[in-house]
Amino acid sequence: MERYTTAAQVLRMLSAAEPVCLNGREDPLRTMLRAGAEACEQVVDASHERTEARHALAEIRLLLIRIIDDLEARLSAHDDLSSVYMLARRALDCTTARLASGEPEQGDSQ
Repeated sequence: MERYTTAAQVLRMLSAAEPVCLNGREDPLRTMLRAGAEACEQVVDASHERTEARHALAEIRLLLIRIIDDLEARLSAHDDLSSVYMLARRALDCTTARLASGEPEQGDSQ
């Protein structure tokens, strides 16, 4: 991601240089440089958001592990907890698979 951050900085510096007017219009190269800088910044922002989402998913996974461990300990004494256990187990399996594959959750924008 550092290369996108650096590219954005360079493109911003180049777009801030003295404008060249063509037929009385703003320099189209400057416009393209600014657009390129914005695109690089969006890539960096999206990467940070994805990293934060993966950290949150990892935290949820750890909580699910704790819930499952607790439910397993209580399950033998209370048969009515089996549906809760199965739901927690499926949620853990799902988060584990997503963390392993690196796939975004359904509904995430690409």
